[in-house]
Amino acid sequence: MVAQGNEVSAHHIDEVSPKDLPPADLFIFGSPTHFGKAPGNIMRFVKKVNLPSGASYAVFASCTSLTSMTFEDNAPTVGPSWIANHYGSLMIFYYEGATGFTSP
Repeated sequence: MVAQGNEVSAHHIDEVSPKDLPPADLFIFGSPTHFGKAPGNIMRFVKKVNLPSGASYAVFASCTSLTSMTFEDNAPTVGPSWIANHYGSLMIFYYEGATGFTSP
């Protein structure tokens, strides 16, 4: 993002309040997982987060043992390595009528 001329600011959840985030065009929340779940502190933060109306956001977790994902809407726009290391072992599920999904 920086290479494309965008200003990027990263904050640890201990540095900001979920109800008073700094202004941004895009919010990205990420976390490692432990035994398949995000740590409690990130879960509490995300549940309390107050984003501006219409704000764009993304959420990710690093989970090398991920076996399935279910999308509740149309396919997201992602880069080519969004499921790195999961080829062949990751099942993607989506609801009938959703658009943007393809099969390898």
